[in-house]
Amino acid sequence: MSLGFSEVPAGNLTPFFYVEIDNSGAFEGSNTIPWQTLLIGQQLAAKTAPKEIVQVTSLAQARALFGAGSHLAGQVEAFLASNPSQPLFALPLQDAASSVAATGTVTLTGTASVSGAIYLMVAGRYITVGVDATDTAAEIAAAVVAAVNAYTDAPVTAAVTGAVVTFTAKNKGLAGNEIDLRVNHYAGEALPTGVTAVIVAMSGGAVDPDLTTEGVFGLMANRWFQAVSMPYTGAPNVTAMEGELSTRWKANSMTGGVVFVAKRAAFSALTAYGDTRNSPFSVVADSRGIPTAPWEHAAELAALVSSYSAIDPARPLQTLAFRHTKAPTQAQENSYVEAETLLKKGIATATVSQDRTLRIQRVVTTYKTSPAGSPDPSYRDVETVYTLQAIRYDWVVYMKNKYPRHKLANDGANFGPGQPVITPKTGRAEAVNRFKSWEELGWVEGLEAFKESLVVERNSGDVNRLDFLLRPNLMNQFRIGATLIRFIL
Repeated sequence: MSLGFSEVPAGNLTPFFYVEIDNSGAFEGSNTIPWQTLLIGQQLAAKTAPKEIVQVTSLAQARALFGAGSHLAGQVEAFLASNPSQPLFALPLQDAASSVAATGTVTLTGTASVSGAIYLMVAGRYITVGVDATDTAAEIAAAVVAAVNAYTDAPVTAAVTGAVVTFTAKNKGLAGNEIDLRVNHYAGEALPTGVTAVIVAMSGGAVDPDLTTEGVFGLMANRWFQAVSMPYTGAPNVTAMEGELSTRWKANSMTGGVVFVAKRAAFSALTAYGDTRNSPFSVVADSRGIPTAPWEHAAELAALVSSYSAIDPARPLQTLAFRHTKAPTQAQENSYVEAETLLKKGIATATVSQDRTLRIQRVVTTYKTSPAGSPDPSYRDVETVYTLQAIRYDWVVYMKNKYPRHKLANDGANFGPGQPVITPKTGRAEAVNRFKSWEELGWVEGLEAFKESLVVERNSGDVNRLDFLLRPNLMNQFRIGATLIRFIL
């Protein structure tokens, strides 16, 4: 037998007893992807955090770095509410030079005839303002402004002219247009008798930072981010991010990742938006009726997906509860037809439970058609994308660790059993072994079919290359149960 040593010298005459230790076959378990999430967003104009990726571990840190009420601070708060343990990173941007801040108004009229309160909600943040009998609209408006400006985590500032309260987004750009303003969100709330409020929705926000010209993708290079969340839903930024993630998915990178955004728009506009997107690496969440800021909704969705996909990427995400993102009113909930339409358009949906908790319904990607334009469900669900990433990562790490400096020979070559050599037959056995491991984890099924379709052969054009064709049957998710009850009287 001729053992293949890596460290013990050959031909030495000096007496000694050499022992080398080889860990290449020590670990037989699954290899876990290094789950990290990146939040991209704007800091407040007064903040000067450098444009670099920084790890964030607390809301207090985010407030200090990026400013309370900024895109990034809100995203961090939402993410940590549902996923406080995984590594979280943030990339701060400044408002674009030509950007404009969104504004909206609440106009109060009348005089309170009884004591009560103004139950105001700004981007899902609950602000209650006490009202005394005989308070005028102007007095109430001034109190509203004071309460809003005291709530530093709100993404707006407030100013008053007479009885008109004007809200201005703290961060400029398009995202500010989707800040929700409302009163009396919860059942039983009402304005004090004699007082009325007319809301003009936020609008006028314009020009987001450009991810490409800001050098975002260069800063992301060679770093593992399985989830990315950002406030930007404009086509240039989403398309650029989808392109970056597509590149990271390829065989020469394999770092992968999915971008999560949320969009608040009318039903027709949202379905039309879904028609414009088609990527396995982008998730657009339906934020219609949800009072929480869309960028916070997206960040928390990324948090939930990251937390539970790291445990088991094949297990369905449906019914997982949001802790930060507030549910819409019952009147604003999706009907069955609306939810079905949105899902078919590539828009991820949520449902509301009896206790008014918002829960994931289905996290679809925007991918709907093949490059040829035909319907293609292969990457419909984010579970598929993350299961494939988990399988690929485990396979690559396993083979690299077990065969780091091996020679390659044909089947039947007469070499000693201790030699560091791999053959097609050995490679086939390894593929079957890893499939069994994935099957035990519940990622795949169908071992016999996998064996029949497995191909392992030396490359005809490169004698140093071993080619594998793996056809794993991915585990599916139990989403729909169909029962026919054919009764008898």
